[in-house]
Amino acid sequence: MAYRFKLQKVKCITTEDSTGADETRIRVYCDGALVDTLRKDMNDGTEYPVNKEYAYQANVQIEVYDLDGDHWYDRDDHIGTNTYAAVATALTTSEISGDGAHYQVLYSVEGPPPPSQRQQIDAVVHESWGSATSPWVNLRTAQAEANVKQQVLDRIDSPGLVDQDNRSLCGPCSIIHELAKRQPLRYVTAMRTLYKEGRLICGTYSAEAGSQLVNGIIPTGIPVADWMLAAVMRDNENLIADVDPDEGGAAEGISGLTYIGAMCTWARQMLGLAHVSSETTYLWGEEDAITAGQDAINRGGTAFMLVSAGLWRHDPGWYPDHWSVLRGNLVITRGDPCTWDSDTYDFDYFNPNHNPKPSEGHFRGSEGEFEDGFYGCVWGY
Repeated sequence: MAYRFKLQKVKCITTEDSTGADETRIRVYCDGALVDTLRKDMNDGTEYPVNKEYAYQANVQIEVYDLDGDHWYDRDDHIGTNTYAAVATALTTSEISGDGAHYQVLYSVEGPPPPSQRQQIDAVVHESWGSATSPWVNLRTAQAEANVKQQVLDRIDSPGLVDQDNRSLCGPCSIIHELAKRQPLRYVTAMRTLYKEGRLICGTYSAEAGSQLVNGIIPTGIPVADWMLAAVMRDNENLIADVDPDEGGAAEGISGLTYIGAMCTWARQMLGLAHVSSETTYLWGEEDAITAGQDAINRGGTAFMLVSAGLWRHDPGWYPDHWSVLRGNLVITRGDPCTWDSDTYDFDYFNPNHNPKPSEGHFRGSEGEFEDGFYGCVWGY
């Protein structure tokens, strides 16, 4: 990538000619090629404001001559040549002296712009992730590595593809949705380390993939990239039961449950949210909790809802069993103040359960329906 040499001015301190002004010629070479020739008569104390920029890769040379006609009996006088490397440099002065003359060059060097986030993501993806030595024994092929990489890129472009399938991994998958959306470079870097080394390092969160995961089967249905990350996240938070790739759906039982504390930990450590709060609404407080979630989104943050999975089918159950992402646009329309549960709730959500498919959808329902299916919220910004 190109550096930019900014030639501010050239100043003559002492001329080469003893009888008058130097007929000064300044040549600029970038990576060995002549790119500019400057001319000015300069006396002691003369300043020449150049104010030009030159792009280069390796080096710039500034060559100063006093022109005397370049006759055989009086050649042009080479005062000096300075070479400037490809190093970012604040505004500074360099000296060029020779043949009795003394000049100063005022310049700076601007480094190449940092790579864009997408360029950094692409660089990580184009690295080898070491498929032959991956600790995931059933993913030790170049094709498996390519599949994981492609799924990661797909989720960066479309976070709504994150899919828990029939696994009890809605909490981790809700976090992954926001990770891919909010911190794509952190996400792809975490996935590289997880695939390559069997370790999850994401922000300040770290975990080791359990032996039952790296040595076990890769479940069908759930995309492999979602399985790897979500299973390690969930397994690391479990105190008793391990997440087992041979189990699925209700069979996962306690190993798949995600509590509010784990969601708060992941929000802080993986998503990097500084201010994380939560509220349960088993008895009351539904409006306050979801409004706090919307406020966090308005501040550039995010929110996660603990619900009955049936809420998205407008058939809420009597207990919380599912995590989803509050995507915002909350509107509470007031109804008849004399009628119980007459308000209407509207908001956007992401549901990681892809049965039959995942959904970045919109909920519109009555106050009663919403309160029956909404059990808490975790939010942060």
